[in-house]
Amino acid sequence: MNLRARNLLGRSAIGIAAIAATGIAAPALAGATPVVKAPVVDATVAGNTISVAVQNTNTDSTVTCGAVVVVATKISELEADPAKLFQPGFAAYRTPTAERVAASNTKTFTTADLTNGAYAAFGECASSADPSQPKVSKAPIVSVPDNAMFGSLQNGAFQDILDFVTTGAFDSLIDAISAGSSQPVQ
Repeated sequence: MNLRARNLLGRSAIGIAAIAATGIAAPALAGATPVVKAPVVDATVAGNTISVAVQNTNTDSTVTCGAVVVVATKISELEADPAKLFQPGFAAYRTPTAERVAASNTKTFTTADLTNGAYAAFGECASSADPSQPKVSKAPIVSVPDNAMFGSLQNGAFQDILDFVTTGAFDSLIDAISAGSSQPVQ
């Protein structure tokens, strides 16, 4: 084979390999897992039920969100492993799969009657491409029945007690407790 024919054959083989690699990589890029953002959550208590409003701020249609209510003592377990949200029996309430919040929508979910105590109300979003990696919202801590544990201490500063504890801002926590305890009884 002459030199010119070998060079042409070599270039053709490289071109075919490049085209094949592009064809293989394109479907992989199209199926990439989207970036998932945690939802915005608001929780309210009425009697022994908790209502959790979940706003899915994701725009990718494969990302849905749900509400999860857990006993407040399980927060550290959840921080260590967010996938625990999906384990049966971990949560006091979890949104049924068929009722999850679609992208760019908001829904409110209400628990059945819960036993008295402190609860954390989370929102979580996950992609159907990788549901084992949920993004979890900040967790408002609420008491059932309403204000049973926090009473007049529950004001805007004290309501996010989890932030105080997890960030080590104990001076701010003491200030919030002082300000909350001086509030008039409602």
